[in-house]
Amino acid sequence: MQKKGDSVVLAGKQCDVWVKVEQNGGKTNTYTMWVASDDQMPVRYEMMGFDSLLGSHYDKYVLDYNMYNNEPIPESVFDPPKSKFPSLNSLLVIIVNRIECVSSTKDKVSMESLLFLM
Repeated sequence: MQKKGDSVVLAGKQCDVWVKVEQNGGKTNTYTMWVASDDQMPVRYEMMGFDSLLGSHYDKYVLDYNMYNNEPIPESVFDPPKSKFPSLNSLLVIIVNRIECVSSTKDKVSMESLLFLM
């Protein structure tokens, strides 16, 4: 990514803008990241092209960061689960709603929203 010109105001924050443009399958893909100028926290990520974040089709995606935790991740997060297999509900959430799995602040996704997505 390359820094693009002067900073801009986005979501009430002074932001530096970083852009990456590449060709993929005969199409131009543009990935843009806005980060707060003062603390470099992410504010927005926009993709126009192949979804480099979750591996989806060519389209426009916009991710706005409402909160971001840059504290160290506890080592216990990487401990293997105590059971041999994940629960069926966990598998369904991963298969059906990958974006909520990486963006949600909830510990569990409700069964109602899961069924709605199916």
